[in-house]
Amino acid sequence: MIWLFRMDVTERLLNAKVVIFLGFLWLAVEFLRSVLDSLEKV
Repeated sequence: MIWLFRMDVTERLLNAKVVIFLGFLWLAVEFLRSVLDSLEKV
């Protein structure tokens, strides 16, 4: 039972890390887009 609980916690932590990673990736893409836009305008 404890082992199953640990597996569940590990899965949740991995899911959280994936979500956070995707969030950072999205922010980086948005940031790069804004930088490229400002470079094109100059």
